[in-house]
Amino acid sequence: MTTALSTLERARGKWREILLQLGVEERFLTGRQGPCPICGGKTRYRYTDKDRDGWGYCNQCKGMPGIILLRKLHKWDHRTACNEIDQIIGTDEAPPIQPTPKRPDDKIRGEILKLFNGTSDDRVINDWLTLKGLGVSSDVLFGRKACGLFEDGQFVGHVPTVIAPIISPSGEMVSAQRLYVQQNLKKTMPPVGTINGASVRLHDCEDELGLAEGVATSLAAYQLFGIPTWAALSANGLKTFEPPPSVRRLVVFADNDSNYVGQAAAFDLARRLSNRPERIECTVNVPDEADTDWRDVLLTRSIV
Repeated sequence: MTTALSTLERARGKWREILLQLGVEERFLTGRQGPCPICGGKTRYRYTDKDRDGWGYCNQCKGMPGIILLRKLHKWDHRTACNEIDQIIGTDEAPPIQPTPKRPDDKIRGEILKLFNGTSDDRVINDWLTLKGLGVSSDVLFGRKACGLFEDGQFVGHVPTVIAPIISPSGEMVSAQRLYVQQNLKKTMPPVGTINGASVRLHDCEDELGLAEGVATSLAAYQLFGIPTWAALSANGLKTFEPPPSVRRLVVFADNDSNYVGQAAAFDLARRLSNRPERIECTVNVPDEADTDWRDVLLTRSIV
Protein backbone atom coordinates (compact mmCIF):
# COMPACT_ATOMS: atom_id res chain seq x y z
CA MET A 1 0.00 0.00 0.00
CA THR A 2 1.39 3.41 -0.95
CA THR A 3 0.91 6.55 1.14
CA ALA A 4 -0.22 9.73 -0.58
CA LEU A 5 2.46 12.36 -0.66
CA SER A 6 1.88 15.53 1.35
CA THR A 7 1.66 18.94 -0.29
CA LEU A 8 5.18 19.86 0.81
CA GLU A 9 6.61 16.57 -0.46
CA ARG A 10 4.97 17.09 -3.84
CA ALA A 11 6.13 20.71 -3.94
CA ARG A 12 9.81 19.83 -3.46
CA GLY A 13 11.87 21.03 -6.40
CA LYS A 14 9.02 23.16 -7.75
CA TRP A 15 9.20 26.12 -5.39
CA ARG A 16 10.43 28.77 -7.78
CA GLU A 17 7.39 28.24 -10.04
CA ILE A 18 5.06 28.02 -7.04
CA LEU A 19 6.32 31.23 -5.47
CA LEU A 20 6.13 33.15 -8.72
CA GLN A 21 2.54 32.07 -9.34
CA LEU A 22 1.52 32.94 -5.77
CA GLY A 23 2.66 36.53 -5.86
CA VAL A 24 6.39 36.48 -5.04
CA GLU A 25 8.10 38.72 -7.58
CA GLU A 26 10.96 37.30 -9.64
CA ARG A 27 13.41 39.88 -8.26
CA PHE A 28 13.22 38.13 -4.86
CA LEU A 29 14.23 34.77 -6.37
CA THR A 30 17.47 35.58 -8.18
CA GLY A 31 19.76 34.01 -5.58
CA ARG A 32 21.52 37.34 -5.08
CA GLN A 33 21.41 39.49 -1.95
CA GLY A 34 18.55 41.95 -2.24
CA PRO A 35 15.29 43.24 -0.72
CA CYS A 36 13.26 41.03 1.58
CA PRO A 37 9.68 40.30 0.39
CA ILE A 38 8.47 40.29 4.01
CA CYS A 39 10.19 43.07 6.01
CA GLY A 40 11.23 45.26 3.08
CA GLY A 41 14.92 45.43 3.99
CA LYS A 42 16.89 46.54 0.95
CA THR A 43 19.79 44.04 1.13
CA ARG A 44 18.72 41.56 3.77
CA TYR A 45 17.36 38.62 1.81
CA ARG A 46 18.74 35.90 -0.45
CA TYR A 47 16.82 33.02 -2.02
CA THR A 48 18.76 29.73 -1.73
CA ASP A 49 16.13 26.99 -2.31
CA LYS A 50 17.99 24.91 0.25
CA ASP A 51 16.98 21.22 0.11
CA ARG A 52 14.77 22.21 -2.86
CA ASP A 53 12.17 23.47 -0.35
CA GLY A 54 12.09 27.12 -1.38
CA TRP A 55 14.33 28.38 1.41
CA GLY A 56 15.44 31.97 1.65
CA TYR A 57 17.31 33.79 4.39
CA CYS A 58 16.76 37.32 5.71
CA ASN A 59 19.04 38.91 8.31
CA GLN A 60 15.96 40.14 10.16
CA CYS A 61 13.26 37.53 9.39
CA LYS A 62 15.81 34.67 9.52
CA GLY A 63 15.43 31.47 7.47
CA MET A 64 12.14 30.74 5.75
CA PRO A 65 11.18 27.75 3.60
CA GLY A 66 8.77 28.46 0.76
CA ILE A 67 5.66 27.57 2.76
CA ILE A 68 6.56 30.04 5.55
CA LEU A 69 7.38 32.77 3.05
CA LEU A 70 3.90 32.42 1.52
CA ARG A 71 2.20 32.33 4.92
CA LYS A 72 3.94 35.51 6.08
CA LEU A 73 3.43 37.31 2.77
CA HIS A 74 -0.32 36.59 2.51
CA LYS A 75 -1.18 36.12 6.23
CA TRP A 76 -2.30 32.53 5.47
CA ASP A 77 -2.55 29.64 7.89
CA HIS A 78 -0.85 26.36 6.97
CA ARG A 79 -3.94 24.75 5.45
CA THR A 80 -4.75 27.76 3.28
CA ALA A 81 -1.19 27.88 2.00
CA CYS A 82 -1.26 24.16 1.16
CA ASN A 83 -4.59 24.54 -0.65
CA GLU A 84 -3.19 27.38 -2.76
CA ILE A 85 -0.10 25.32 -3.60
CA ASP A 86 -2.27 22.34 -4.54
CA GLN A 87 -4.14 24.56 -7.01
CA ILE A 88 -0.83 24.92 -8.86
CA ILE A 89 0.83 21.52 -8.57
CA GLY A 90 -2.28 19.34 -8.34
CA THR A 91 -2.87 16.55 -5.84
CA ASP A 92 -1.57 13.56 -7.80
CA GLU A 93 1.79 12.07 -6.82
CA ALA A 94 3.31 13.08 -10.16
CA PRO A 95 1.53 16.36 -10.79
CA PRO A 96 2.01 18.32 -13.98
CA ILE A 97 3.40 21.81 -13.52
CA GLN A 98 3.79 24.55 -16.07
CA PRO A 99 7.46 25.21 -16.89
CA THR A 100 6.88 28.98 -16.84
CA PRO A 101 4.86 31.05 -14.38
CA LYS A 102 3.09 33.20 -16.94
CA ARG A 103 -0.53 33.94 -16.23
CA PRO A 104 -3.12 33.47 -18.97
CA ASP A 105 -3.50 36.51 -21.19
CA ASP A 106 -7.18 36.87 -20.38
CA LYS A 107 -6.42 37.19 -16.66
CA ILE A 108 -3.72 39.78 -17.32
CA ARG A 109 -6.04 41.67 -19.65
CA GLY A 110 -8.75 41.65 -16.98
CA GLU A 111 -6.39 43.15 -14.40
CA ILE A 112 -5.43 45.90 -16.83
CA LEU A 113 -9.04 46.72 -17.66
CA LYS A 114 -9.92 46.95 -13.94
CA LEU A 115 -7.72 50.03 -13.71
CA PHE A 116 -10.11 51.85 -16.03
CA ASN A 117 -13.33 50.90 -14.21
CA GLY A 118 -15.62 53.73 -13.20
CA THR A 119 -15.25 57.43 -13.97
CA SER A 120 -11.92 59.17 -14.31
CA ASP A 121 -11.10 61.62 -11.51
CA ASP A 122 -9.79 64.66 -13.39
CA ARG A 123 -8.58 66.26 -10.16
CA VAL A 124 -6.00 63.50 -9.82
CA ILE A 125 -4.80 64.13 -13.38
CA ASN A 126 -4.63 67.89 -12.76
CA ASP A 127 -2.65 67.36 -9.56
CA TRP A 128 -0.15 65.19 -11.43
CA LEU A 129 0.16 67.72 -14.27
CA THR A 130 0.76 70.51 -11.76
CA LEU A 131 3.46 68.53 -9.94
CA LYS A 132 5.15 67.85 -13.28
CA GLY A 133 4.95 71.50 -14.32
CA LEU A 134 2.84 70.71 -17.38
CA GLY A 135 0.24 72.93 -19.01
CA VAL A 136 -1.30 70.38 -21.38
CA SER A 137 -3.08 67.08 -20.82
CA SER A 138 -4.40 64.10 -22.78
CA ASP A 139 -7.85 62.56 -23.05
CA VAL A 140 -6.40 59.04 -22.76
CA LEU A 141 -5.17 59.54 -19.19
CA PHE A 142 -7.40 58.13 -16.44
CA GLY A 143 -7.38 59.41 -12.87
CA ARG A 144 -7.98 57.11 -9.90
CA LYS A 145 -8.37 58.55 -6.43
CA ALA A 146 -7.16 55.31 -4.84
CA CYS A 147 -4.94 52.71 -6.50
CA GLY A 148 -2.90 50.05 -4.69
CA LEU A 149 0.82 50.70 -4.29
CA PHE A 150 3.35 48.02 -3.39
CA GLU A 151 7.01 48.71 -2.59
CA ASP A 152 9.53 45.89 -2.16
CA GLY A 153 6.67 43.45 -1.98
CA GLN A 154 4.96 45.35 0.82
CA PHE A 155 1.55 47.01 0.52
CA VAL A 156 1.98 50.76 1.07
CA GLY A 157 -1.63 51.83 0.64
CA HIS A 158 -4.20 53.16 -1.80
CA VAL A 159 -2.97 56.42 -3.33
CA PRO A 160 -4.02 58.83 -6.13
CA THR A 161 -2.77 57.50 -9.46
CA VAL A 162 -2.88 58.43 -13.12
CA ILE A 163 -3.33 55.46 -15.47
CA ALA A 164 -1.89 55.58 -19.00
CA PRO A 165 -3.01 52.88 -21.49
CA ILE A 166 -0.23 51.21 -23.49
CA ILE A 167 -1.36 50.40 -27.04
CA SER A 168 0.27 47.91 -29.40
CA PRO A 169 0.99 48.75 -33.07
CA SER A 170 -2.20 46.86 -33.97
CA GLY A 171 -4.28 49.11 -31.68
CA GLU A 172 -4.79 46.66 -28.79
CA MET A 173 -4.32 47.72 -25.18
CA VAL A 174 -1.55 45.41 -23.98
CA SER A 175 -0.62 47.04 -20.67
CA ALA A 176 -0.96 50.20 -18.60
CA GLN A 177 1.41 52.42 -16.70
CA ARG A 178 0.50 53.62 -13.22
CA LEU A 179 1.81 57.10 -12.37
CA TYR A 180 1.61 57.54 -8.60
CA VAL A 181 1.05 61.24 -8.04
CA GLN A 182 2.56 62.10 -4.64
CA GLN A 183 5.20 59.35 -4.64
CA ASN A 184 6.62 60.39 -8.05
CA LEU A 185 6.72 56.71 -9.01
CA LYS A 186 5.69 54.86 -12.14
CA LYS A 187 5.05 51.16 -12.56
CA THR A 188 4.04 49.23 -15.68
CA MET A 189 1.54 46.37 -15.51
CA PRO A 190 2.59 42.92 -16.78
CA PRO A 191 1.78 42.95 -20.51
CA VAL A 192 -0.45 40.83 -22.66
CA GLY A 193 2.30 39.40 -24.85
CA THR A 194 4.85 42.21 -25.23
CA ILE A 195 5.01 45.99 -25.12
CA ASN A 196 7.78 46.09 -27.72
CA GLY A 197 6.66 48.52 -30.40
CA ALA A 198 3.83 49.81 -28.19
CA SER A 199 3.26 53.30 -26.79
CA VAL A 200 0.90 55.58 -24.88
CA ARG A 201 -0.99 57.35 -27.68
CA LEU A 202 -1.49 60.68 -25.96
CA HIS A 203 -2.93 62.61 -28.92
CA ASP A 204 -4.43 61.93 -32.33
CA CYS A 205 -1.98 62.21 -35.20
CA GLU A 206 -2.04 62.19 -38.99
CA ASP A 207 1.15 62.28 -41.06
CA GLU A 208 3.41 63.86 -38.41
CA LEU A 209 4.13 62.35 -34.99
CA GLY A 210 6.47 63.08 -32.10
CA LEU A 211 7.89 60.36 -29.85
CA ALA A 212 9.57 60.55 -26.44
CA GLU A 213 10.23 58.13 -23.60
CA GLY A 214 8.10 59.10 -20.59
CA VAL A 215 4.51 60.31 -20.51
CA ALA A 216 5.48 63.60 -18.83
CA THR A 217 8.33 64.14 -21.30
CA SER A 218 5.99 63.52 -24.22
CA LEU A 219 3.45 66.04 -22.93
CA ALA A 220 6.25 68.56 -22.42
CA ALA A 221 7.43 68.08 -26.02
CA TYR A 222 3.86 68.59 -27.24
CA GLN A 223 3.60 71.77 -25.17
CA LEU A 224 6.93 73.06 -26.50
CA PHE A 225 6.60 72.18 -30.19
CA GLY A 226 2.89 71.58 -30.86
CA ILE A 227 3.57 68.15 -32.42
CA PRO A 228 1.28 65.30 -31.23
CA THR A 229 3.70 63.20 -29.21
CA TRP A 230 3.39 59.64 -27.96
CA ALA A 231 5.27 58.00 -25.09
CA ALA A 232 7.41 54.92 -25.82
CA LEU A 233 8.05 54.56 -22.04
CA SER A 234 11.76 53.59 -22.20
CA ALA A 235 14.85 53.61 -24.38
CA ASN A 236 13.99 50.09 -25.53
CA GLY A 237 10.48 51.33 -26.28
CA LEU A 238 11.98 53.98 -28.55
CA LYS A 239 14.19 51.46 -30.29
CA THR A 240 11.33 49.02 -31.00
CA PHE A 241 8.57 51.55 -31.70
CA GLU A 242 6.28 50.95 -34.68
CA PRO A 243 4.48 54.07 -36.00
CA PRO A 244 0.99 53.89 -37.49
CA PRO A 245 0.77 53.58 -41.30
CA SER A 246 -0.32 57.21 -41.75
CA VAL A 247 2.89 58.68 -40.33
CA ARG A 248 5.36 60.06 -42.86
CA ARG A 249 7.40 62.30 -40.52
CA LEU A 250 8.59 61.27 -37.07
CA VAL A 251 10.27 63.65 -34.63
CA VAL A 252 12.03 61.82 -31.79
CA PHE A 253 12.46 63.87 -28.62
CA ALA A 254 15.30 61.88 -27.08
CA ASP A 255 16.67 62.18 -23.54
CA ASN A 256 20.21 63.53 -23.25
CA ASP A 257 21.65 60.62 -21.23
CA SER A 258 25.26 60.90 -20.09
CA ASN A 259 25.63 57.21 -20.99
CA TYR A 260 24.04 57.85 -24.43
CA VAL A 261 21.39 55.16 -23.98
CA GLY A 262 18.47 57.40 -24.93
CA GLN A 263 20.27 58.97 -27.88
CA ALA A 264 21.44 55.60 -29.21
CA ALA A 265 17.89 54.19 -29.08
CA ALA A 266 16.53 57.25 -30.88
CA PHE A 267 19.06 57.03 -33.71
CA ASP A 268 18.54 53.25 -33.98
CA LEU A 269 14.85 53.92 -34.52
CA ALA A 270 15.52 56.70 -37.04
CA ARG A 271 17.90 54.51 -39.00
CA ARG A 272 15.48 51.56 -39.06
CA LEU A 273 12.52 53.63 -40.23
CA SER A 274 14.54 55.63 -42.75
CA ASN A 275 15.73 52.43 -44.46
CA ARG A 276 12.24 51.09 -45.08
CA PRO A 277 10.79 51.08 -48.61
CA GLU A 278 7.98 53.37 -47.38
CA ARG A 279 10.63 55.70 -46.02
CA ILE A 280 9.65 57.81 -43.00
CA GLU A 281 11.43 61.12 -42.56
CA CYS A 282 12.98 61.05 -39.09
CA THR A 283 14.44 63.83 -36.98
CA VAL A 284 16.10 63.34 -33.60
CA ASN A 285 16.04 66.28 -31.16
CA VAL A 286 18.19 66.11 -28.02
CA PRO A 287 18.34 68.74 -25.23
CA ASP A 288 21.62 70.63 -24.90
CA GLU A 289 22.28 69.81 -21.23
CA ALA A 290 23.51 66.34 -20.21
CA ASP A 291 21.14 64.17 -18.16
CA THR A 292 18.06 66.21 -19.06
CA ASP A 293 14.91 65.55 -21.02
CA TRP A 294 12.38 67.83 -22.70
CA ARG A 295 10.37 68.32 -19.51
CA ASP A 296 13.51 69.74 -17.93
CA VAL A 297 13.76 72.11 -20.89
CA LEU A 298 10.13 73.16 -20.40
CA LEU A 299 10.63 73.78 -16.69
CA THR A 300 13.77 75.84 -17.35
CA ARG A 301 11.93 78.01 -19.88
CA SER A 302 9.02 78.43 -17.44
CA ILE A 303 11.41 79.67 -14.74
CA VAL A 304 13.09 82.07 -17.12
